[in-house]
Amino acid sequence: METHLNDTDRAHSKGLWLIGIFKIFKACLLVILALGTLSLVNSDLVSVANRILHSLHIDPENNYVHEALVKISVFDPHKLKKIGAGTIFYACLLMTEGIGLVLRKRWAEWFTIIATCSFIPIEVYEIFRHANKAKVGILCINVAVVAYLIYALEDKKGQAAPKKPV
Repeated sequence: METHLNDTDRAHSKGLWLIGIFKIFKACLLVILALGTLSLVNSDLVSVANRILHSLHIDPENNYVHEALVKISVFDPHKLKKIGAGTIFYACLLMTEGIGLVLRKRWAEWFTIIATCSFIPIEVYEIFRHANKAKVGILCINVAVVAYLIYALEDKKGQAAPKKPV
């Protein structure tokens, strides 16, 4: 059975595919990050960080680097496990969204809208707390994804087949 997509459907399919691939890519990066975090559970994080800094020829006495070392020194194994588990959970959420969008599932569009919208207030708070280009860029991408998905869903609703008279 061959399906014929009009130009709008084809464009929406491509858009969903691109967003889905982006979500899957982010999920894969998060899995790598989570595994790296969990591999450090029984390590002395400051020593590991100092070895990395030394190999990269970065001065550990630099103010910014020293602040970062102070912040990571408070991470105990329990906190690292929680961070790793949370990161894996978020990766699963992104993977679910991504696979659903690639497969053009309507539920995935709604799921992605709801999940992405739930993070926008946190992103706005973070920008007001300490703005930088990366945070603003992430917020813009997420708002664009939500706007596109809402547009695609509304466009599909407007293209619904006319009802037959009774």
